[in-house]
Amino acid sequence: MNREKDLRAVDEWSFLADDLKLYLDTHPTDAHALAALKNALAERKAAVAAYEEAHGALTHDGLLASKDYDWVERPFPFE
Repeated sequence: MNREKDLRAVDEWSFLADDLKLYLDTHPTDAHALAALKNALAERKAAVAAYEEAHGALTHDGLLASKDYDWVERPFPFE
């Protein structure tokens, strides 16, 4: 897989989840928005898992599944 494409998927789902959380701060009874947030968080989790499987840990949590501590040997996500 393409590293940039995989990272973009994580970014897009993260942005949507953040946007929905902000919306729900002012509209806490919107059941549709809450369902959309739960879906976005699940999709983000899947996107992070796919990224980490293909390219290594994206966050410190991703190091739990890592065999080695090779955090600094790979390009950082912002590079």
